[in-house]
Amino acid sequence: MDDDVAPTTAAPNAPIKSARLKDLGSRGDSSAARQKLEQTRVADDLRVGLFYTKDGNTQGAYLRFKDASDRAPDDPDARFYLAESASKLNKREEAVLNYRACLQMDPGGDHDKASRKALSKLGVAVP
Repeated sequence: MDDDVAPTTAAPNAPIKSARLKDLGSRGDSSAARQKLEQTRVADDLRVGLFYTKDGNTQGAYLRFKDASDRAPDDPDARFYLAESASKLNKREEAVLNYRACLQMDPGGDHDKASRKALSKLGVAVP
């Protein structure tokens, strides 16, 4: 009996030859689709994280903001939203670190006032 057989629906015990799988053009990590996905990854993580925040899924939001922050460590939005979700999860040290990073990256920016207020609420002196 041939080792390369698969059952058929025509008869329960009738073997048929299986066909080899064909490579239809995959190019591994360098494919254009993969590169395009990587270019929008941070924005997608932020968008999904904000959706999770509005939906009340703080842990899910935290993980998405963490991914965005890991991929773009100099992005003040990623740092601010990571700090916000970390604070909600009682991860005080991580929240403080990311609020400070946000202030340092973008002084006077979109999240300046909110970051300062959050740090003050956490009992941290703000310069």
